[in-house]
Amino acid sequence: MAGFFMFNFNKVDSVINGFIKDKQFVTVSKDAKADWCRFEYRGISWKSNGVKHLIEISPKLKPDCTYDRWSLTSISIYDENSKRFFYKQPLLIEVSFKQLEEKLNTKLEDAFNSLSALVRKDLVEFVELDSTS
Repeated sequence: MAGFFMFNFNKVDSVINGFIKDKQFVTVSKDAKADWCRFEYRGISWKSNGVKHLIEISPKLKPDCTYDRWSLTSISIYDENSKRFFYKQPLLIEVSFKQLEEKLNTKLEDAFNSLSALVRKDLVEFVELDSTS
């Protein structure tokens, strides 16, 4: 049973570092969003055309916080007039870690180029933001 930091991210990190080396204003995060489980995560983020972009590598968590399947997802958002506009594109869905490693370089480049080309009108309204927060 795989789970808590059972995967060697050296190859993934090497691909990411090679990918971002010539891209300005791109940041990489290793901080997972969940606080109830600890797991490997990578988020590559940047802004273009007034839109925030994220390419995310995250595991498919089981109820006991173990995992053996991975997803690669691209997301774009912006907020305007108390509304959030959103675009999400799954790139790899619940694949093995080996498949993730094999396809990552091509998928990152494709996702980066397609997200960077998005403009605000390409995103759809996702949710009305609470004005009290």
